[in-house]
Amino acid sequence: MEWLSEKLKKTNRKIKPALLDQKILVGLGNIYVDEALFRAKIHPERIANSLTRDEEAVLYREIVSTLSEAVEKGGSTIRSYVNSQGQIGMFQLQLYAYGRKGEPCKVCGTPLEKTVVGGRGTHYCPACQKLK
Repeated sequence: MEWLSEKLKKTNRKIKPALLDQKILVGLGNIYVDEALFRAKIHPERIANSLTRDEEAVLYREIVSTLSEAVEKGGSTIRSYVNSQGQIGMFQLQLYAYGRKGEPCKVCGTPLEKTVVGGRGTHYCPACQKLK
């Protein structure tokens, strides 16, 4: 976690584009960033270097958890993804935020919103992920 904390402290960018930056963290895509931020209760437009140490720890834990669950479920099939055996991923069936604009939050019931952050479609709950 220390390496992630150091990288985030050096940037004044919003957390979503910072996490998508392959120079900061390799391998996170749009779906998994939205999901990890939701689980960590961090607004996608929050400035990365404003996170507290505790928030960084929660975010790190949720990134690892989200990716582990996604691998366990075979990834996410949103349009046409299949693995080398031709099977679709199943992680999309348990998404909390990504692709759920207007649907009720699975935690609080507030309609989820979609905006653009860093040029990417971004799904979040305005109640669970308040901008600080």
